[in-house]
Amino acid sequence: MNIKMKVIQAIDNNEFIDLLKGKGDYKIELHQWVSANVPTNVESILTKGIYPLYLDDQNKRVELKLEQSLITMIDGELFDIYCALSTIFCQLIEEGLGTAPFKINQDKILNKLRITLNSKEKELKNYFEWEGLGKPEGMWTEVLRMDSICKRRWGISLL
Repeated sequence: MNIKMKVIQAIDNNEFIDLLKGKGDYKIELHQWVSANVPTNVESILTKGIYPLYLDDQNKRVELKLEQSLITMIDGELFDIYCALSTIFCQLIEEGLGTAPFKINQDKILNKLRITLNSKEKELKNYFEWEGLGKPEGMWTEVLRMDSICKRRWGISLL
């Protein structure tokens, strides 16, 4: 099943968050030569799934489904927060490159993300899974990296 069809299936089955977390059949593998410790390929979900669906069928309102899911995930467990952060970061990159066919509501989403990241700093420093694996300050190191890039490239702070 191609990625766009997985997005449609996730919407139809009310499993959009599972898609963004790479749960079960929704996991999208990275290219075999890419070395990254991530639960799913968020860039492909966006560029090969969500964006084409948005362009083909705006009645699906996939952009709103994305925003609603991100808000829910930001309120979730550390893994949910990490998946939301990764998706938001990738979306900001696509927006910055001009390749995203829509923009997320940055005020609403980034304000909520900032509050959550700052309140969960200690927990994120002790979260040693995925991109936090092997880093002295766990996932917080990845948060700081993404924040630095966003500040440098687009003048946007994630913290």
